[in-house]
Amino acid sequence: MSETKIYEYVWLDGYQPEPSIRSKIKSTTDDHPRVVL
Repeated sequence: MSETKIYEYVWLDGYQPEPSIRSKIKSTTDDHPRVVL
């Protein structure tokens, strides 16, 4: 059975005057999932 991996991507959204932190979480059995933002 494959081990499930959890990836969390974090970025600043570029909003002005103060950017917010955004994130996306993906769980997969693949080594490196494709990033789609």
